[in-house]
Amino acid sequence: MKYILSFILLLQVPLTIADTLSERLAGFSELNESSGYFVETWSADYLEVSLVSKGKLLYKRPGKLSKLITHPDRIEQHINGEQLSITHNNKTRNIQLSQQPGLAVGIYALQAILDGDEKKLRELFKPDYSELNTGWELSLVTRDEDIAESIELITIRGIDDRIQKISIEFYNGDHLLTELTYEN
Repeated sequence: MKYILSFILLLQVPLTIADTLSERLAGFSELNESSGYFVETWSADYLEVSLVSKGKLLYKRPGKLSKLITHPDRIEQHINGEQLSITHNNKTRNIQLSQQPGLAVGIYALQAILDGDEKKLRELFKPDYSELNTGWELSLVTRDEDIAESIELITIRGIDDRIQKISIEFYNGDHLLTELTYEN
C-alpha cells in the first residue's frame, strides 16, 4: 500500500509543476508592456575580460522587444515577431530570426514567457519550473537538436511577473548573463 501511495504521489508531481508554470505564465499574459534596465555579461575562455553591455529593455504585447544598448556603444535592437532590426552608427540591418536559430532561441523563450504563451514555450523547450523562497526559476532545454548542440541550458529567474536574471550556458563553456531591474 505504501508503494502504491508513493507511486500515485509521483504521478501528481508533474501536474503540480505544470499548474504552477501555467499560473506563472497567466500572470505574464496580463502584462501589456514592461520596461527595465539591463546589465549583460558575456564570459568566454577566449576573452581576458568579460564583455559588459548596459541599457534599457522594453516589451510590448505581443512579442515586441526593444533593446537599447547605451554602453559601451549605442546600439538599438528591435524585435517584432520574426524580424530583428539592428541600428548602429546610423546603419540598420534586418535579420529574419528563422534564419538565425542560435540567436532566436533566447528571444523566443523571452517572447513566450512575456506573452504568457505556454503552448509556444512547450513546443520549443522542455521546461522545468520551480518556486523558490526568493521567487521562481524556469530552466529551459531546447527541443531543437541543432541548437541543443551549442546551447546547454537557459535559466530564467524572477519574482512575481518580473524577470530578474536570464542565463544562457553554452556547451563550449561560454556564458551569457542578463540581469534586469525595473523602473516601477
